[in-house]
Amino acid sequence: MAARIGWAVAGLFLVAFTVSECAKHEAPATAAAVIFLGLPWLPWRPLRIAWVPLCLLVLYTFGTFVFPPFFTAGLGWLTGIATYRVVRGPEP
Repeated sequence: MAARIGWAVAGLFLVAFTVSECAKHEAPATAAAVIFLGLPWLPWRPLRIAWVPLCLLVLYTFGTFVFPPFFTAGLGWLTGIATYRVVRGPEP
């Protein structure tokens, strides 16, 4: 139960952050976030590992690569993982 509450709080923050980034960078960033939001719901378990999108966000933040849809895709993916874990429960 505590894990679901934690993921719910993280999910609310991620939704707010994703929406603000999508509003700032408009259509391509929004499309990337929406597409990657659905990744955790696909049947492949590696798509539900939170470290992968988190690494993408860190690489984008500290790297020299400038392409905002890449960042919003990572945010959308992490938001999808949070939503999945709230609805389905934590992974074993």
